[in-house]
Amino acid sequence: MGWGTFIAGRVLGPRTKRSGSIGEGLTHAAKFLENRTYNVEAEVLDRIRELKSLGEEINIDQIRREVYQIQDYRRKRGRSLEIEIVREAQKYEIAGEKFDVNQIERDLFNSRRVFPWKTFFTWLFLPEIPLYKLIRGSQSKNRENQ
Repeated sequence: MGWGTFIAGRVLGPRTKRSGSIGEGLTHAAKFLENRTYNVEAEVLDRIRELKSLGEEINIDQIRREVYQIQDYRRKRGRSLEIEIVREAQKYEIAGEKFDVNQIERDLFNSRRVFPWKTFFTWLFLPEIPLYKLIRGSQSKNRENQ
């Protein structure tokens, strides 16, 4: 049996009762995407209202792009982002300043490093720091942190 036949058998083969039919899965995925789109558009509306109250210029395409990027950032960071936001909020609370959780999140989003290009090229072109030693060292640090 070839790979194509194997994959077709897995996709088209009998389904268990727990997994449901393909149509149910597609319906669930469509509802999920619809809800996510609604949440993003509602957040865009909130951001527009916020910028209007501050009297700033509004470009809806730019706001929508920013909100989509922040949503993607939230999804990738998950719980660690929430913890980082709470830590920043604690600093504001100790200082006695007012804070906005959304503003803290945007500040964290804007201060992130997209890709460490300098580190990447250093690993490739410096012969005295072999790549495997750096990877092995980072793996041992990860084991210690767990």
